[in-house]
Amino acid sequence: ARTLLPHGCDAAELQKATQSLNQTFEDVELHVSRNAFVVFLGAVLETPHFGRPGPLRLAVLPALPGSLQIALTMLGLGLIDAEQAAASLSDAGGGAARDEDGVLRLPIPGRSLSDFTAPHFVALARGRMGLGRWADLSSVPQRRFEEALLWQSADELRRFAGRAPCAAVAGFGATADVARIRGALVNALHGYATNYYHFVTEQVPVLLAVRRELASLPKNLVSVLYLGQPWQAEFAKLVGFTDEQLLTYDPCKVYQADLVYTGSVPDAKAAELLLQTRAMVLPSGFGTAAPAPPLAAQPSGDAVVQMEPPPCFGGAVGRRPLANVLVLDRRCSLEGPAQGSHCGDRGRNIANFDEVIGVVRATFATADGFAHCTFRAEEHSVQSQAEHFEAADLVIAVVGAGLANMLFMRPGATVVMLHPSSPGTSFSVYSSRCGQSYFWHIAAQLGLEFWALLCPQLSVFGDGNEERVDTVDLEALLQHQVRPRLFDQEASIGDVVTA
Repeated sequence: ARTLLPHGCDAAELQKATQSLNQTFEDVELHVSRNAFVVFLGAVLETPHFGRPGPLRLAVLPALPGSLQIALTMLGLGLIDAEQAAASLSDAGGGAARDEDGVLRLPIPGRSLSDFTAPHFVALARGRMGLGRWADLSSVPQRRFEEALLWQSADELRRFAGRAPCAAVAGFGATADVARIRGALVNALHGYATNYYHFVTEQVPVLLAVRRELASLPKNLVSVLYLGQPWQAEFAKLVGFTDEQLLTYDPCKVYQADLVYTGSVPDAKAAELLLQTRAMVLPSGFGTAAPAPPLAAQPSGDAVVQMEPPPCFGGAVGRRPLANVLVLDRRCSLEGPAQGSHCGDRGRNIANFDEVIGVVRATFATADGFAHCTFRAEEHSVQSQAEHFEAADLVIAVVGAGLANMLFMRPGATVVMLHPSSPGTSFSVYSSRCGQSYFWHIAAQLGLEFWALLCPQLSVFGDGNEERVDTVDLEALLQHQVRPRLFDQEASIGDVVTA
């Protein structure tokens, strides 16, 4: 990845950022729990073996981020006692034990299964934030969740905020409604399961690994528990699971199975895992039949196997475009479930998006042979998203889950990421001052040209101010750094062929 030194990104900070790019590949880890329960957030609860007395135990897997999300949320809501957890984690505590695979089992005394349904978590979250019983969590800004130490699970809590409290089961009061599953249950709820990026990079590799692991079992003895989102089902079926094997999560149930398979991915940005997902989704596999590169990149006289780009790429009428430019639409809009009273409460929603599009189209003019597509990824199937990213020579987007589709781009293609850098902004555990994110890692793994434009008026989750991109900075980057590297302009501008 090419990197300029913007204001605030000094040499020491840059060295810290680049060191984390050098990763040793670690494969998917599958963890099996026998006769265990899967509850909200994909948390795995185990009972003492052989019917022995004792509290439920939370299985904390050794790889991030899923188990961290679960443990922090339960601590924030008081479902786990902080002092007891600290004692269990210490050598002297003795209450928790790691097995040979590094799984920590954290006792949760005084809790029953009914405490771990989604509506109960939502009720506790409202209380934690001082909200009314029926408060609309979708209108609560992210910073409120952060102040309550609940930011890790804000999306999941919002998703089930409209669900009524769970009814008592058959006259047993608070007894949980347990769905008992014969055979193996694949836990696809574990780890930010509402988020497209995390599902694609963490759950899809797990589904592929589990599918191979359980290939000898009859299909009726293998179920996949997931949130029920259509794009998740599409991925699961691409892996090879059938509609009959997909089990949509019911927020008022807990699920018990003979064998619960939960996966963790220590290195979700590893090329090995990303490429197997690409090969699964795209007919071109590793890109042997991908769209042709820009004309200047083609050796003279060589035949190129070319696929037609999606019709969204318009502009170069009657000729093959010099390059396909894809811009992810992140314009300021409060349509749909809002997360605040205005766009400044939401983060990464660009108030001057039309100005951004204007700069992009002026820099890469259709008259010069460029084709353009403005794209809302969430409105398309997985297959369609993959095809659009595969066709793109240049992708311009605000940092966000839709950029997970970078894994479908061809080596040598270019990504320009608009990176939030308002004061105090950080993106996960990465160095925001140097534009680092998950996507920098993916670009480095897959051989993509990567640029991060730091945007002081963009925030990750919203700071109450209007979110804007400095179009002067954007134009300078595109005109003087990105466009010259797409191809040799002098050799290619006049070298356009008719279709």
